[in-house]
Amino acid sequence: MNNYTYNNKQIELIKYIINNPPIKIWYNFLSYVFEYDSQYIGIYCTSRRAASINESDEAIIATVDLTHGNFVPTGYEQICEHKPIIEAHIVRSFLYFTTYTRYSSSEMFFRRLKYWIKRIFILKTEPVEELTVKTVGEHQEISCSPDSPEAKLANNENANLIDKGLLLKIGDVYLPAYINWNSYGFPIFDNKYFYTKDELSEDLKIVKLIKII
Repeated sequence: MNNYTYNNKQIELIKYIINNPPIKIWYNFLSYVFEYDSQYIGIYCTSRRAASINESDEAIIATVDLTHGNFVPTGYEQICEHKPIIEAHIVRSFLYFTTYTRYSSSEMFFRRLKYWIKRIFILKTEPVEELTVKTVGEHQEISCSPDSPEAKLANNENANLIDKGLLLKIGDVYLPAYINWNSYGFPIFDNKYFYTKDELSEDLKIVKLIKII
């Protein structure tokens, strides 16, 4: 198993964010930045080699790093200013890859039948569908909580334990500064940065939250 969880130094940086309200919090698709005088702490999306039977598979992780110097917000959007962070949780995920499975003759037939029915009645298919319908097998990428039944049954040789960022409580709402699934980046929709816990319930079903004290 590959372990991409936060080390003691990174956990201390998270504690610093909680105990020392940042001047401003900034966002772009690949990072969240917490600005201070002459230094800033960032949560950065990046990729690492995944433990998998397929050498090209990647584990998408979120690092926490300190940079000395003044932050220059080119290409960033300001989220908030002088807002204390009430609490922080590490968002931890278990990522694993199944072994390659070859489709049976009947599975291949029905996959192609489904494709042609869609093409006839909807009159449109995506280019990726034209490629995938010709495949003869696949291996799956699965993200789940480390405490889930799936994780306990998984083959650890093809598994990865990943810290994907932070869930931060600011006022009565939450800033989801974490990666969803094994997708790249921190997507924001409709310029909405803050959510209630209920609005994040689907995300949180497949991760483990670890409160920073």
